[in-house]
Amino acid sequence: MANFLPGNGLNTQREERASVNTRGLQLYNINGFIPSTMAMNFWNDSMFQVRIHPAKPKEQQTDREKYDYQAGASTALTVIKACELIAYVPEIKEAYKNGIETSRYVNIASVNLFGIGTKKVGDEMVYYVGIFKGLNENRIPSQVMYYEFSRSNIIADYNPETGDWKSAECHDSGEFDVFVAYLEAGIHALTNATAHS
Repeated sequence: MANFLPGNGLNTQREERASVNTRGLQLYNINGFIPSTMAMNFWNDSMFQVRIHPAKPKEQQTDREKYDYQAGASTALTVIKACELIAYVPEIKEAYKNGIETSRYVNIASVNLFGIGTKKVGDEMVYYVGIFKGLNENRIPSQVMYYEFSRSNIIADYNPETGDWKSAECHDSGEFDVFVAYLEAGIHALTNATAHS
């Protein structure tokens, strides 16, 4: 039962909170410029947890185990930081379309960065997420992890009887769009959860 003291506006009720981690989206790109997997979870009522794990060396990979879940980098992203970051998605997409490398990062805990960007890999542009941990006084990180978003192929007018189709178009921003939609949906869900808790 709440204990309100008249006149001072203080609620002296103590609230115990459990740490809650809800599994979310996981993406895999064994063919990325740095092969890796990225997992995003909801943490408590106002954070995203983002983890990037590198691929194991090829000689250690099996059909069922390709990524090293003991290695990698993780960070927590507040709803506010997520809002700040997705505000730059139109600029990132415009840079991609024009073949320009660019990035936007948010500062986490004063010594880490988390962000999105475009990068030229060979002759192609790619979208990526980056985590930079342990920035020193010169802003050089002690740990760097990337996840390159995979492209999607869209097949038009497939005929299962002949195996023919008219075209296969590459949807360059497929996974990147899912990542952005996930952040937007998470922001909405987490702010509603906080407002109603």
